[in-house]
Amino acid sequence: MSTASALAWRCNRAMHACAELGIEIRALRVETLDGRRWSIEVATVRGFRLFELESAAGSEANEHHPIETDDWHLDEIVEYLDAVGRPKTPPAGSHPSTTS
Repeated sequence: MSTASALAWRCNRAMHACAELGIEIRALRVETLDGRRWSIEVATVRGFRLFELESAAGSEANEHHPIETDDWHLDEIVEYLDAVGRPKTPPAGSHPSTTS
C-alpha cells in the first residue's frame, strides 16, 4: 500500500468513526509545503472536491478537478497535493541573486 493510500485509509476511517459518534466532517483544511492552503470538501459518500484557497481576503477559491471523474478519491488528493505542493527548486545552474 502506498503512503498516499495508507494516509487516505486512515483519514476515511477517522471520518467514519466521527460519523458514528454523530460528528460530521464537511471539510478539511490543509497547507502544502509550498505554503498554499487547500480545502478538501466531502462531495459524495466516497468522493471529495478540492479547492485551492487564495491568500487575498475576499478572493474566490479555485477548484481543482480530477481528470477522469467528477469527484476525487482521498488517496488521489494526497498524491496530487504531494506532487503540486512541493516548493519549487530553481533550474539547474541558476544562482541566487545577491545584492550589496
